[in-house]
Amino acid sequence: MRLVEIVSMLKQNALLGIGAALIIAVIVLCAYWMYRKKRPSTQRIGRKNALVTVLLLCYVCTVVALTLWNRHSYVEGAINLALFSSYKEAWYAFSARDFQYIYFNIAMFIPLGILLPLLHTRFRHIGWTLAAAFVFTALIESMQYILHVGIFELDDMMNNVFGALIGFGLVTACLTRKWSMRLLAISPLCVLLVGSIGMYVYYVQKPFGNLAITAIKEIDMKPVHVTTTQTFSKEQPVGTMYSAPQLTAKEARQYADKLFAYAAGIQPDELEVTAYQREAYYTYQGDPAYSIVMNYVDSTYTLSDFSNLEVKRADTDEATLRSKVKQLHIHIPKKAQFKRLNEGTYEWQVHQIETDDTLVDGKLKVVYYADETIKDVENHIVTYKKVADVPLKSEQQAYEQLCDGKFQTYVTPQRSIQIDYVKQSYTLDSKGFYQPVYVFTGKVDGEQTKITIPAVQ
Repeated sequence: MRLVEIVSMLKQNALLGIGAALIIAVIVLCAYWMYRKKRPSTQRIGRKNALVTVLLLCYVCTVVALTLWNRHSYVEGAINLALFSSYKEAWYAFSARDFQYIYFNIAMFIPLGILLPLLHTRFRHIGWTLAAAFVFTALIESMQYILHVGIFELDDMMNNVFGALIGFGLVTACLTRKWSMRLLAISPLCVLLVGSIGMYVYYVQKPFGNLAITAIKEIDMKPVHVTTTQTFSKEQPVGTMYSAPQLTAKEARQYADKLFAYAAGIQPDELEVTAYQREAYYTYQGDPAYSIVMNYVDSTYTLSDFSNLEVKRADTDEATLRSKVKQLHIHIPKKAQFKRLNEGTYEWQVHQIETDDTLVDGKLKVVYYADETIKDVENHIVTYKKVADVPLKSEQQAYEQLCDGKFQTYVTPQRSIQIDYVKQSYTLDSKGFYQPVYVFTGKVDGEQTKITIPAVQ
């Protein structure tokens, strides 16, 4: 998520929260005024407490708007009680979006840790503040679960309470005069900063990236019966690590400009660009409109010509299609397998064509129309370059890892796993390296599926 999108989201929900808070404040103020009118001896609320109360009310309403009001119902009562699972998921994918989610959950509760001690001296005791933060985040997570607008996650509660602890430490450091207490008070913030920097430095110095397919938590395999008719090799082979042709933001823009020029004669200054960490969206808001989604990590892209809404699809032959895609600077290997998917829709598939120092892998999908043009392209054919030989686990070691439940799956096995065969394949990691993996093909609870295990030792 880009900074401008985060600011826009915060602004929208803050305005909603402030509006709701002001309405509540007016109602409370009127009730207080009427109460004082009946009992003049009632103690007045100080200006400082009144200001902090209003700020706290605005904050609470904003958080409720962010977490409950502006969300659509899409989750059927999901619960995730695996501690640190969000950290593992963010680490293995090394995605800015996942880390933003963690830091946002921490930052969201920092104001609570600041405002509560300013509201009442009772909350200057750390236990009261953390208890209030725990109750508030537990209510939010429970409501998300009940209303189906989010997942009840233990990590979210931990991050929220940690954010309140950081806020409490900041206000305590400002209120105390002892330097030892100040240092102790800001230690949670220091832990966050040092931990984040240390993690980034460690990641940068790693020779290769992380794999998003790595298991986040072990699956309970006690009730699951694993069977196979295969004999897996115990030999630990040497595999090849490849690198994808990564693009800088400038190179991706130049590539997109070239594609637009060939596809529709569109000039670079007519494009709108929305850039993210690993991809960019290039759009032309003309008649017809065009868009390209370019992936920085492996140079793959999707091109869409929205005049496809006005023209029918049509069938043609492979030679005609090859001549058309050649104009888009797309090279299709001779060994690529060509097939028709449905009317006007065709695909070339390249399955790990290896030479001495390269590997070509992926698919190219195009849609042909009656006006003799290709208007939709999904180019995921990539030429990878060899970078190193790496020692791999044996097939038997990978199979044992599967039997131990150390694999990632979208459907948790309940009764049985049947393995029919295994083959070595490749998966792109977070740094753009094409890493060897073992792909086990078989059935999970009777349903055909594949289980991928990282192969590099």
